[in-house]
Amino acid sequence: MTEGGDKARAEFLSEAQELVENLSRNLFSLEQGRAAGGRIDPEYLNEAFRSVHTLKSLSGLFGDKHMSQLSHRLEDLLDDLRLGRQQLSDAVLDLLFTSVDVYWQILTSNDGHEVRGVQEILDRLEKLAPSAATESGDLEHYEIDQSLLAVLTEYEEHRLLVSVKQGLELFLVRVQFELATLDKALTEIKDKAKPFGEVITYLPAGEAASSELIELDLLLASSARSARLARARPCPARPCRYVRAPPRRCRSMGSAPPKARARPPRPRRCPVPGYCAR
Repeated sequence: MTEGGDKARAEFLSEAQELVENLSRNLFSLEQGRAAGGRIDPEYLNEAFRSVHTLKSLSGLFGDKHMSQLSHRLEDLLDDLRLGRQQLSDAVLDLLFTSVDVYWQILTSNDGHEVRGVQEILDRLEKLAPSAATESGDLEHYEIDQSLLAVLTEYEEHRLLVSVKQGLELFLVRVQFELATLDKALTEIKDKAKPFGEVITYLPAGEAASSELIELDLLLASSARSARLARARPCPARPCRYVRAPPRRCRSMGSAPPKARARPPRPRRCPVPGYCAR
């Protein structure tokens, strides 16, 4: 291998090691959260997923077959966990931590053709079937504005469903940012909102007062009351208002249908956007 090739390989190994360390840290945080019996921060799963996705890209670029195969399978598992198609059981956690061990074997192996444990972990990942039924259509049993559901990604729809099933209320947080600092501002507000709930998504809120500004509506799921949120102001020194979705109740899946009327009223929707507790 040439000097340039050696340097590129060394940089690849260094970056891969950082990604595996980050994966291990997030898996440990998931294990701790699960052991404590509290709410598991979905961002740990997202970070783990991003680490493995980057490892897959790097290994493909540098032709590392073992790392590429492991990353492809592991990415599928983590995606199933993110979308609720797989439960984070003891067996799944054990498999994830074993995958980290195999990553280290790959990174420290002098002979890429002789890495123990790779095929075994690939077989275990292949045999792992999703343990949760698909959730598609479940949100139809809650009164949520269809115009909102139409723009959600599959992941956002899953997080919204988890939130309403937990009995959380939805808040629409109006924020205004400078376009030049939008990415940084969104990261800041998501971090500040964590103690109160989860930012499910953000949507354009209309025209801002200036071409250098943008207004967004952040959909926040939280168990906190609107007054507490208003006092906390999880908006870093920027205009912010709260629209509380009233906790209206709707008929659950197994409930009897309402009595027939001569002229059924037009179905009402919750305010932008609302939901009903079960």
